Amino acid sequence: MSKTKAIALMREIPAVVVSAGHTQKTVKVRVGLKQLNNPIKNISLLKYSGRQQTQLVHDPNNSLRIGDIIAITGGSWVSKDVQYTVDRIIVPFGPPLEERPPVPTIMERLAVRAEKRRLKKERQSPTGHTYHDNQRR
Repeated sequence: MSKTKAIALMREIPAVVVSAGHTQKTVKVRVGLKQLNNPIKNISLLKYSGRQQTQLVHDPNNSLRIGDIIAITGGSWVSKDVQYTVDRIIVPFGPPLEERPPVPTIMERLAVRAEKRRLKKERQSPTGHTYHDNQRR
């Protein structure tokens, strides 16, 4: 699957920022979930009740404030506890969007990640080859 198709298939999840500013580039958000009220198999009408869960979300430019409604997307893990990344701000709360740093697009985030990987590979050995490249020869 090409990179552009994979980006198009990423699911956006709406969330509300609960805590921001305590850790650099990370915010805590509340995500709504659905849960079966009565999980008996042979019932055709199943009811869903609202349930909430908190997640840690990567905010690359520290542009989120408490109360913002945002869209998050899953992807590569940023750290042990952070799996999601801010995709866009749906409804800002507090200062307007013009006064905040912009949220990077997915293509900008992928470009930054590719550049970091390239620099890491250059640092790994003086010749520019990694350990695994030398093993294949």
